[in-house]
Amino acid sequence: MPRDLDALHTFARVMESRSITEAARRQGVTKSAVSRRLGALERDMGVTLFQRSTRSMVPTEAGTLLHRRLMPLLVELDDLAVGLDAGAMALEGTLRIAAPVSFGTRYLMPALVAFIDEHPRLRLDIDLDDRRVDLLAGRHDLAVRIDTMPDSELVVRPVQRSRRVLCCSPAYAQGRGVPVSPAELTAHECIGYSNATAAEIWRFEHVTDGRVADGPVSDAPAPDEPVAHESAGADPSGAGRGAVRVPVTIGHVANNGEAVADLALAGHGITVLPTFIVAAHLADGRLRRIDLHGLQPVPDTIGVVYPKMVRTPAKVAAFTAFLLREWGPDCVPPWER
Repeated sequence: MPRDLDALHTFARVMESRSITEAARRQGVTKSAVSRRLGALERDMGVTLFQRSTRSMVPTEAGTLLHRRLMPLLVELDDLAVGLDAGAMALEGTLRIAAPVSFGTRYLMPALVAFIDEHPRLRLDIDLDDRRVDLLAGRHDLAVRIDTMPDSELVVRPVQRSRRVLCCSPAYAQGRGVPVSPAELTAHECIGYSNATAAEIWRFEHVTDGRVADGPVSDAPAPDEPVAHESAGADPSGAGRGAVRVPVTIGHVANNGEAVADLALAGHGITVLPTFIVAAHLADGRLRRIDLHGLQPVPDTIGVVYPKMVRTPAKVAAFTAFLLREWGPDCVPPWER
């Protein structure tokens, strides 16, 4: 059993850099101190963590396993330390944030203004783009994402669900009718969103009295209908047990949700959009919701994601805690009010 937290941090640094010299530089200690900490950790654990040579540090199977399980714990410890010290901490520097355009302008920006009001010495660098940025490239500290959150290379902190709606304009419904089953949906003209795959967008779950039904969909189409069922647990977001994937026919495509909504408002097809974009259009009747016998689009997750590090930067941890406080699972988020 390891008794020294510093040794665990040192081990993580060596795993990241594969170098005792570089790990010592990053921690501001001597190479001999790094070697002593690794040796003590190996004795405490009773295993060899690295195969050492004069030119390389190669992790053993035990070292790789320890690193994989250790990193989430170190992140949680860092978040705890930040939370305990938040009252006395003055955040400084620049927080570089990536987020999608529509959600960013409508809802994230007001939250960011409130956040920097609490931390006036912090500066923001905001990158609004519907395309997913590479957080491992080092140009952003974090991203606010709206998807199924499957990326295992990043720390993922779910904040809130994003409900999605299958909808069309009244004019389209009058001219083409509306589908009442997944199979009928395949015969309609649909509007696509190019920053996600069709399999990610056109996925549905069976909802009864506002709750997701367990297991397979009860009114599943006949075997010859072109609809694929997914087994429980197939959705990385944890939603949509017994989900149905519908292979629709895509006509018009756009890389922004507002543009997709404009095409739907003009009567050019059926689409799936988040409520934070279409809630007002549904309320004023410019769009109408389509019900496929109780099937609704599988919701996305709104979350904060950032690279795995031995110690999460205080500004990243503070912003994550802020969003959880303002939009967390116990809150009614502003786009649902």
